[in-house]
Amino acid sequence: MWANDYLNEGFHPDLIRYYLITTGGFQQDVDFSWEKFQERVNGELVGTVGNFAYRSLLFAARNYNGTPDATTSKEVAERIREAVTEFKDAINDYSIKQAGDAAVALAAFGNEYIQRNEPWHLTDDEPQRAKQVIYDCVQIVKAVAVLATPILPGKTQRLWDQLGEDSKVHEVNLNAALESPPRNFNEPEELFEKIEDEHIDDLNERLRDRIEAATETEDESMSDDLEALANERISFDDFQELDIRVGRIESAEGIEGADDLARLEVDIGFETRQVVAGIKQLHDLDELPGEKCVLLTNMEKAELFGVESNGMILAAGEEADLLTTHGDADVGEKIR
Repeated sequence: MWANDYLNEGFHPDLIRYYLITTGGFQQDVDFSWEKFQERVNGELVGTVGNFAYRSLLFAARNYNGTPDATTSKEVAERIREAVTEFKDAINDYSIKQAGDAAVALAAFGNEYIQRNEPWHLTDDEPQRAKQVIYDCVQIVKAVAVLATPILPGKTQRLWDQLGEDSKVHEVNLNAALESPPRNFNEPEELFEKIEDEHIDDLNERLRDRIEAATETEDESMSDDLEALANERISFDDFQELDIRVGRIESAEGIEGADDLARLEVDIGFETRQVVAGIKQLHDLDELPGEKCVLLTNMEKAELFGVESNGMILAAGEEADLLTTHGDADVGEKIR
């Protein structure tokens, strides 16, 4: 997933910020998938934080034109203080994930609190009790805004504005979580939008198409880099005429005046051969003695920079990766 893909879909930057911070924190890699992203956003931001803030502020605005005339209950004040302590401890421990968890957990408590007290059933028979419950809920909303600011800076500023605050939420300290909310504010707008399954299906399909296209391009690129197969074929008898043996490099040194050539002494069991190979720039010659190699022994002799070469070391690719054997093949054994 690329950042521009995410932003081009119209997702708010705070959503991916929240997902990354509360999934991995500072010291863990994050396994991203659109399904996991959808689950976290819909469950925690839409269903918990956004749902609680919207229902609380909407009820307060419609019934009391803002924060009702009451004070924070002991239960709610203690729960907010607990959340602030959890937040402080998390920050001091450099655990931004736990700091985010503290804010979301406080919103979850708010949802449970309003559902348990059902203020919509209290407005007629117990109006003062209804005011108390809604005041508590607005206070919790304010505390959530304060605690969630490092993780959801854009969304919490919007929530702060909906509360009727005239400051910047990132400029206040943690004490603001228990300071009285403004008396008046208007009906809120929902903070978060649910991410639909159809949207995720579309994103996954596009991601699969991109991966397939990239894989095809990579395969084509690898094929283009390979040397073409020889069209002419040789017989088995021709192959048998090649005397290819397991060898062991005894010594290796550069050839004076030659940038790429090295002189090797190769033990092939019956004798030690002197071979010239173009590996000077591609290998650490000091590391080669003792290494097994594969040598074409019946190659015609040649002289390079005044040094006779009696055989050919077999290697692969532009990096001259020396061919070797695995297991118990003895020096001097023939390659068949």
